[in-house]
Amino acid sequence: MKKLLDPVIDMRKISYFLIFVIVQAFCGCNDKLITEKLTHEIMGLIIDKNAKAIPPPPKFGTIEEVDEKLLDSIVNLPLKVAIYPIMSDIDLRTINMTIPYEYREIVQINSKISSFELSNISSKKGHYLFLADSSAVKRDKEYKDFDLLFNFSSICFNKERTRAIVEIGVSRSALAGYSVIYCLVFDNEKWRVAFSKINSEW
Repeated sequence: MKKLLDPVIDMRKISYFLIFVIVQAFCGCNDKLITEKLTHEIMGLIIDKNAKAIPPPPKFGTIEEVDEKLLDSIVNLPLKVAIYPIMSDIDLRTINMTIPYEYREIVQINSKISSFELSNISSKKGHYLFLADSSAVKRDKEYKDFDLLFNFSSICFNKERTRAIVEIGVSRSALAGYSVIYCLVFDNEKWRVAFSKINSEW
């Protein structure tokens, strides 16, 4: 009798194992999709925070101030924003004691995403987003085809995906730009900046 039951028991074990594998695969795919969605939301938020037109300088020989309404309309103009297509790791040398501990910990322990889908990133301020031609960017120090170039590091999340950290670079030309570290928190169904620090300027 025992010998007759063994194949049934084995089949049950195999069935349980297959169900476990399918559930894990489904959870893994779902997990990746959620992380990608949050990544795109953060990229859109950060682009809107940093993509601003430069107001014109005062006329030569004068110190007159630009009218505030004119200044607001210029600063909020939609821009052509190029995004460098390759995400890199956060430079651990920049994660120092001035950044909240819980964000330094995220970089050390948890998941990050190293790619993105441009069509899923949107600007609430109406900026035109497209992928930069990386070879053209390296050749030309003056950016003629766009107003700003954004570089993003991989975005690191905590396990609950309620905190994230990212390092960005924003350039108007190869010789004019800055980098910032952003620590973000998911609050009231949206991301907001909890801490930011300019890392370098050029």
